[in-house]
Amino acid sequence: MGRSLIPALLAQGLRVRALTRSNAALTIVADLGAEPVRGDLDDVAALRAGMAGCDVVFHLAARTNDWGCYEDA
Repeated sequence: MGRSLIPALLAQGLRVRALTRSNAALTIVADLGAEPVRGDLDDVAALRAGMAGCDVVFHLAARTNDWGCYEDA
């Protein structure tokens, strides 16, 4: 989960940037000390901006519901 990974990476002295889908997530990321990038996994421009200059990308997005339509996965 990003809320655990962000502090761990920052503790290593790394610069952290995180994709956020909502204003609430943006605030959480900023409060943790990372640079938020507003966007979604379907937003190619946001992904490119968020990854520009990065050496490593951690993909932590997932559908975590126990139920739902297969098409929504």
